[in-house]
Amino acid sequence: MPLDYVFRAQTLSKFPGNETEALHNFELAVNADTSYQGKVDLMSQASAFAKKIGNRAQEASWLGKMYAISKNPTQVDLYNWGFANYQAGQYDSAVNIFCNMYESKYPTEIYGYLWCARSSAAMDTTMEKGTAVEPYKKLIAFADTAKEKYKATLMQAHGYLAGYYANVAKQKDAAISELQAILDLDPTNANAKQYIDLLKKPAAATRSTTSTGSTKSGSTSTSTKKKTTTTKSGKK
Repeated sequence: MPLDYVFRAQTLSKFPGNETEALHNFELAVNADTSYQGKVDLMSQASAFAKKIGNRAQEASWLGKMYAISKNPTQVDLYNWGFANYQAGQYDSAVNIFCNMYESKYPTEIYGYLWCARSSAAMDTTMEKGTAVEPYKKLIAFADTAKEKYKATLMQAHGYLAGYYANVAKQKDAAISELQAILDLDPTNANAKQYIDLLKKPAAATRSTTSTGSTKSGSTSTSTKKKTTTTKSGKK
């Protein structure tokens, strides 16, 4: 009976080292339960247990199964499924959920654009493939409709693109444009001013190699052969 498997799963979950078997018993319980609501409730318990023990991949798997059979899946259901995949490092799945499903179903919400960009960036940590460039442009286009509300998000997005154009694409003018966008949002941002000055400086004026980079949080950095300085211009 389903309840027998649930009881066994709950009992096993109380003792460290039995997590895998506990999750397996949740699966047996779901397979044994013939009612729709019973399956949904068991899947919810299984995903919550997986999250509790830090198994984000299993959490994502259960949330995906629950979303697939749900008669009326919500925006929160889709977000939780996508975010669990992101937390599990399953960025391909996160990209598919946020860039395709979420953006299509909820085009007036920022979360699809935001986590599409972040998931795409996580797939390309060196920026060499440029997979997050278009998603960040799309995020900026959405956030520009309410600049004050999404100020921090916009600064992070422009900081990411500035790093890409300066370090990977080698397009100084485009990098300067992104940094200027940060100044438009925050005229007191000294770091953005500094990077613009560095990018505008003629190459012959210094023998040091100057570059502008971006971190996951939207910060930018400049470095020379002699020293490295890291600052945060993509934030307030």
